[in-house]
Order: sequence, then C-alpha cells, then structure tokens
Amino acid sequence: MDRPRRARGPLRRVFTTLVNEMKEELAKEDPDEEVLEVQFNRLEGYAEKMTHFDNVTMDALLESNATEEELDEETLACEEYNKKLVTMSQCSESGVYIHVSAYRRKTYRLPKLELKIFGGDLTEWLSWWSQFEKIHLDEDLETSDKFQYLAQSMMVGSRAKELIDSHPMTAANYHKAVQALKERFGRDHLLVEVYVRELLKMVISNVCSKDKCDIMKMYDKLESHLRALDSLGVTTDKCAAMLFPIVESSLPEELLRVWQRTEIPSRADAGTTSLTSLMEFLRQEVRNEERISLARSGFGMTKDKKVRSKEDGGGDNCATSAGLFSGQKTECAFCKKPHPTQDCFRAKTLSYDVKKQKLHEMRCCFSCLKVGHNANKCRNPMRCQV
Repeated sequence: MDRPRRARGPLRRVFTTLVNEMKEELAKEDPDEEVLEVQFNRLEGYAEKMTHFDNVTMDALLESNATEEELDEETLACEEYNKKLVTMSQCSESGVYIHVSAYRRKTYRLPKLELKIFGGDLTEWLSWWSQFEKIHLDEDLETSDKFQYLAQSMMVGSRAKELIDSHPMTAANYHKAVQALKERFGRDHLLVEVYVRELLKMVISNVCSKDKCDIMKMYDKLESHLRALDSLGVTTDKCAAMLFPIVESSLPEELLRVWQRTEIPSRADAGTTSLTSLMEFLRQEVRNEERISLARSGFGMTKDKKVRSKEDGGGDNCATSAGLFSGQKTECAFCKKPHPTQDCFRAKTLSYDVKKQKLHEMRCCFSCLKVGHNANKCRNPMRCQV
C-alpha cells in the first residue's frame, strides 16, 4: 500500500503545479487559448495516472480492513484533486470549452464477471455472443488467449463444444472456429425462425392448456421474444402485421375478450401499430395484477394462516362443530374400525391401562369416549350406576 502512495506523490505535485500555471494564465487580461488547452490536456493525463494509483490504494485499504476514518481520509484527499480538475474545466472567464473526462475514485469492489456458457441452444446465442464479442473485438488480447476463452465458454459434451474441439487450438484456427460457430448457431434468419416458433409454441400452449394462465410470465416471455426479434432486425414497425396475430392468439380467452373491449387512445394514433398497442395493454394488465396481488397479500397474514393450518394438520385441537359433525366417518379408538368406540367388542379383551392409553392417544373423552373434549367438560349425562 505504501508503494502506490509513493508513486502517486510526484504525480500530485506536478498536478498542483499545472493547476497553478493555469490559474496564472487565466488571470491574464487576454489568456492564450492554445496554452490553456495544452495545459489542461497535460492535467487530464496526470489525473488519469492518479486515478489508477487511487484505485490501487483504495483496494489495498479495503483488503486490509482499514477503519472508516482511514477510508474517509483517502476519499477526501482524492476529492480535493477532483474538485481542482472540475474547477479548471469550468472556468467561464477563459471563454474556452475544454472537454473533461471524469476523474473517478473507486470506493467499492465489483464482483468478477463470469463467462456465459453456451451449449448450442439457439435461444441463448444472442446473450452469449453479446458478452463474448467484447473478448472477440479486444485488440490487446492475444488470439491464442481468445481461443482459450472461447473453448472455456462452451458447455462440456454439447454440440457447440464438439464443433470448437474439431479445430486445433492455434491462433490461426481461432477465426475459423468463430466463423463455424456463427454459421452453425448465429445465422440471423435461423434465429428469427426460432423466436417465431417460440411465439407459436405459446399459441399452441394457450389452446391446449386448461390451467389458468399467469399473465406476468406470459408477458415476460412475449417481451423477451419480441426484443430478440427486434435485435435481429425484425422490428415491430416492419413486421407488425405478421407478429400481431401470433401474439394476439397467444392470449388466454378472458384476456382476449378484455383486449377486444378495451378502448386505448393510442390505438387510434396513426403512428402506432396494433402490436404496440397490444403490448401496452398487456403491460398495463401486468401492473394491475401486481397491484391486486399486493392488495390480497396484505401483510402476509393470510399466507401464514394457510401454512400454519397445513403444519397443524388442518385445524386446532379444540372441539368444534366441524369436528363433531355426525356426517363424518366414525372410527373406533381401540381397533380403528368404522364403528363407535363404546360398541367395540375387542375392547373387552384389553386391559384397563391399555384402554386408557389408547383413549389418551386419540384424545377421547373418558366419559363418553368421543373425540374433541375432556371428561371434565363432557356434557353427557350418563354416569356409572354401580
């Protein structure tokens, strides 16, 4: 941590000297614009170098579990130089516009990004290639290293992995492997067909399924497929006439009826397509469902009661009218057969202690032998006559 601070010290001194020189030039009656521009370019260069050492120092402080006072002191010191840079860029007296690149301090650590894994699923190509393309276009990275990253981002045992492994891992074969991967999985017209088929699957699922449709999940799928098509050049402006009936057919019947009855002002606009209006309608329905779900859930008390009811076996242990309902099947406490406990013939062969234990386990009244109350609360007038 001391080494980056020592390296940063001379940079800060030169930075301060340049700031003073700019102030002297600005104080003149007729400041030289070319001199100011050169000085600020140098100032900006030193600021970028200082930013590097600021980040290294802050990382070292975070790793060493530095106190809040030390972190605050480091942050405030960096902020002073940031203010100087901003002040020099905004001096209205000079009449010179100077572009400022932000002088930033990193006070946090971002998690490391992991490469997406591609296994040959065409619906995953766009998101995977969007990330890997940064590596592919990085001119500072060796071609052989790019090939290594490409191989690591393939799912083991997949078609994509087999295709990459068919090319010897050399720098000369990297571009051939990428081209082969694009021709196999990244053709635009093939991806368009895939996402259109995904929309058709939603239509078939809507027709065949008897379960209630989850509007939120359905909207998310539709939005995802339409955005993918848009990124492939199949925009809603050009292909709305083709996509609209497919999307409309994927809606459940109740929602489709609401859509037909709904009068949306945007549907009358000349520049708005039917597909755009339909997606806006679905977006509003999703918002309504979220508000309804929030209103029903309340503070979570209803859910807790349901969970508690399941855990307790469906109700409290006290006697209730539902528990004593005569229409329920009667089960003997002694032999578990469907007859009243007091009529059990097997009970005559059991000892008193065994009978008492079974009645206790079944929570039966020792007086009337029924479930749901104790003998001291029994309303049965029957008493022993002996």
